[in-house]
Amino acid sequence: MIKATITDSFTTKITSTNHHMIADEPLDLGGNDKGMNPQEILESSLASCTTITLRMYLKRKNWDVKQILVYVDTLNEKSTTDLSMHKTIEVDGALDQKQLDRLLYIAGRCPIHKILEKSLSIESEIRFI
Repeated sequence: MIKATITDSFTTKITSTNHHMIADEPLDLGGNDKGMNPQEILESSLASCTTITLRMYLKRKNWDVKQILVYVDTLNEKSTTDLSMHKTIEVDGALDQKQLDRLLYIAGRCPIHKILEKSLSIESEIRFI
């Protein structure tokens, strides 16, 4: 379970069982710019999950890849009902086109990609502390 707590202005401490991070808004939006904003955290979830999924696959296949870079950008962010993301994967290694095509397929199988690609239902509740 993830817990988020506002500590100052929009600065938010996010904790899990063993880890923590800071989310914030930029100065021009009234934040303290102490961490990524929520949209960047969502994008980083997709980027990191893709990178990890590819690394696991490459390790299992024993393909010679020195580095994987994944870039994620949100498109149409002004419209909250029609949001899309663009993911670019760069690979430093001696691979042929068939292997690159396979990596692109595997990148689409990462758990966060699959969740974001489908309709997502969120159930919410509110209660007193």
